[in-house]
Amino acid sequence: MAQSTKNVFKALHDLDLLDLVGNKNPYMAECQSAAWDEMVKALNDAKLFPKPVNKRAVQSRVNILVKAYRTDDLQNKVKSGTEEQYGQIKALVIRISSAIDDSNKARIDKTKAVAAKIIESDSASQAVMEEGEKGRSKRPLDSDTSELTDEEAEKQEFVHTTGGSNDDWEDEKEYRKA
Repeated sequence: MAQSTKNVFKALHDLDLLDLVGNKNPYMAECQSAAWDEMVKALNDAKLFPKPVNKRAVQSRVNILVKAYRTDDLQNKVKSGTEEQYGQIKALVIRISSAIDDSNKARIDKTKAVAAKIIESDSASQAVMEEGEKGRSKRPLDSDTSELTDEEAEKQEFVHTTGGSNDDWEDEKEYRKA
């Protein structure tokens, strides 16, 4: 029977891996990918496995252990370890699980802060646009209305609100008189 080319994570491997992940905390790193790469390099430099491990295998193993912990199936995922090793693994997985939760919360908070900033910016932009539109309307500005007679002000208001013309205003005046 041919020997498998797949690395097998035993309890000692899990302990080393989880200890490294717990200390580096790639979940809160500025560049998560670089943090995982550093950990893979450290694991390969230690020559714990017959074959070098890759980032995907390391991340997958950590995710499997965290998921097993969250579903109360951790003991079934850890192979050939003592009770002491299992206890250490469980403590490290709890710490990593908490770091993942904190990272997710921080990411959500950051997203909410960015969204609030965008909404605030949009509101300010809307206010500026509305203020600009006031100056573009055909109505005279408040300071100019004092110079108009009541009839001229009424005419400008009618033309502005109805979108009509001066001829429409003349028809409206005759209708109001009748």
